[in-house]
Amino acid sequence: MLICDRLKFARKENKLTQQQVAELLGVDRSTYAYYELGVSNPSIESLIEMSVIFNVDIKWLIGADRQDDELSSPEADYILMKAVREKQITDLSKDERQLVALYRLAGIYGKREELVDAVRQFTIEKDDDE
Repeated sequence: MLICDRLKFARKENKLTQQQVAELLGVDRSTYAYYELGVSNPSIESLIEMSVIFNVDIKWLIGADRQDDELSSPEADYILMKAVREKQITDLSKDERQLVALYRLAGIYGKREELVDAVRQFTIEKDDDE
């Protein structure tokens, strides 16, 4: 999903108008509309501001977390990202924190199979312990 699509999706999820976002950014509504249309690209400073306005990770906003598969939709990405942000890591169980650590170690680029293998191994070890 492109930045322009994620901007539009996040804006709508936050129930904001283009005019409201433009005012928060200090730009004309048409400038922000061009971002959503993909006519022009926002500056890095504007992207940072929009990640704060929409309460999203900038990596999600620019698509750096994108999985190249059909199961990864913008809606699913957004819902997952919001759920993770809303649940603090301190609220997680020890097992959940270990899974998060494994995920972070796997990185966001090209290590999906290693992550799946690590989760499988983790699950097998947990079953053996019980």
